[in-house]
Amino acid sequence: GVCLLLLAICGGALLATRTRGAVLGAAVGVAVLLWTRWRGVRKFELAIVGAVALAVVVISSSDAIEAYFARGESVDKLATLNARTDLWAYAFELFAEHPLYGYGLTSTRGLFLESMGLGGGHNALINLLVDAGLVGALAWLALLAGIAVTAYRLCRRTGVTRVDGMLVLAVLLGMTANSIFTEGLGSPANASFTWLYLLLAWVLHARTVADTEDAESRRIKRRTSTR
Repeated sequence: GVCLLLLAICGGALLATRTRGAVLGAAVGVAVLLWTRWRGVRKFELAIVGAVALAVVVISSSDAIEAYFARGESVDKLATLNARTDLWAYAFELFAEHPLYGYGLTSTRGLFLESMGLGGGHNALINLLVDAGLVGALAWLALLAGIAVTAYRLCRRTGVTRVDGMLVLAVLLGMTANSIFTEGLGSPANASFTWLYLLLAWVLHARTVADTEDAESRRIKRRTSTR
């Protein structure tokens, strides 16, 4: 009951802010959690039911959904994703000047604010390409991949560590989806990047617990077999 209450509060706050990237990230996170929760044919049943439910919602309230996500903005503004496409084009020009190591951490705040009136890259990967170049971007992608692969392997286990893997994978992919429109996950010293390190620590601890359980199980089997 407490979890459902917190879900209602967070869900209501998410919808009230009308932040489109956050809504996308939440939807992806919930979908990943449900997908990893079920196994075998149950996944396809869940996918079919979810697709039908989504189609019904879109068809029955398309005008309300369109108005919600449009937020009263003009077609021209929506076409450029609130000037993001112009910002990203300029970001690639800056990246071409310093492709290997970039301009230095947090430099995007000043570079984009001065030229475009927008602070930050409004995309995690693009923000890193300008800030830290290919070296920083590849290290960041390797970190994301490492957390995701480890969490996925935990999802295939049983017990508490499987739940850890499910939660880490859902939060990680949800934040990654949100990072298409915001630089949070690719910008240092903020809440999103702190969450990235928390997810890393979480999944490493869960893997250690799983390895310990496996070792203990093997010892018990060896003792049983020798008797």
